[in-house]
Amino acid sequence: MKYGKIKNEREVLMTKTEVIQRLQKDLGIPRFQAYIEDKDYSEEEYDQLKKDFESYFTNYVSNVSADFEGGLDNK
Repeated sequence: MKYGKIKNEREVLMTKTEVIQRLQKDLGIPRFQAYIEDKDYSEEEYDQLKKDFESYFTNYVSNVSADFEGGLDNK
């Protein structure tokens, strides 16, 4: 972790690797990998990334069965 100065306070910054490791733990997905920008991330940026990944999972991965509730047409 790195430290950045913001308004006389120390802000902890995480590297890309640290962000991915933390997402793996927080999301409960040990092999989680993501293509994210190679930069230092603040806590606020981490929270937004996590929210975005959770939203993506909810909208596009976990609800995939809802798309097929009526079954597939076999014509």
